[in-house]
Amino acid sequence: MPGRTGNDMFQVAALIGIAKRNGLIPLLNDRLSKMDWFYFPDLNFDFPLENVKKHHVEMPGVYADETENLNPAYNWTVRGYLQSWKYFENAASVVRQIFKIKSVYMTPAKNFLNSISKTGYVNVCLHYRRGDMLMTSAIRRGYTVAGLDFVAKAMTFYEQKFTNVTFVVLSDGIQWCRNNIKKSNVVFSPFEVAAIDFALLTSCDHVIVTSGTFGWWGAWLSRGTTAYYAGYPGVNTWLETKMDRSDYYPNDWIGIL
Repeated sequence: MPGRTGNDMFQVAALIGIAKRNGLIPLLNDRLSKMDWFYFPDLNFDFPLENVKKHHVEMPGVYADETENLNPAYNWTVRGYLQSWKYFENAASVVRQIFKIKSVYMTPAKNFLNSISKTGYVNVCLHYRRGDMLMTSAIRRGYTVAGLDFVAKAMTFYEQKFTNVTFVVLSDGIQWCRNNIKKSNVVFSPFEVAAIDFALLTSCDHVIVTSGTFGWWGAWLSRGTTAYYAGYPGVNTWLETKMDRSDYYPNDWIGIL
């Protein structure tokens, strides 16, 4: 399955969980073994596999429970849209260790966060996905962009929950965010490197996500309270017919429209 870092992370995490559940040894192809944001273990293999069966998950944002009972007599190749926390809920601690971010990215993120942190305040990161989600073809398929009304509701949720909050905004449309999100308790990521933004996202106390797997993984790794845009995917779209929100979003995440 082609994709960017978030989708690759889903494939790796699902592989770990599926292998553990079935008593198999996880091995990665060459491309996935080169995720240079992380202190990644050597799970690569460069030898031919025999007695292979394939399992391909074609639908995005769903959990295929048939992966719970793979015949261990075979070597399995698992690929596709593996976008569900259910694949690796049995191996969450291992997945967190695998996705430990390298210090070259984490250090500047931590330094920035320390520079804007205030005593008695919690830091809530808002990942605002825009970019390619604004393309007409993407919108038709269901890849929605959250509006400013969602941002206001999500921020109010955290301000009522914690009272003293600093919001840290990062986005692939950061200038648009600077021009449109105007609150005294908002700061914007100064970074132009995606890996540092990702490290910043995981380092905040809590996370707001709009859409996209980049924000999903930042929220999951942060381990705080996560609020997500419940208008994703779009109503009556291709993506909505294929995706199961209960498979995609963890049970303790909070949907806001």
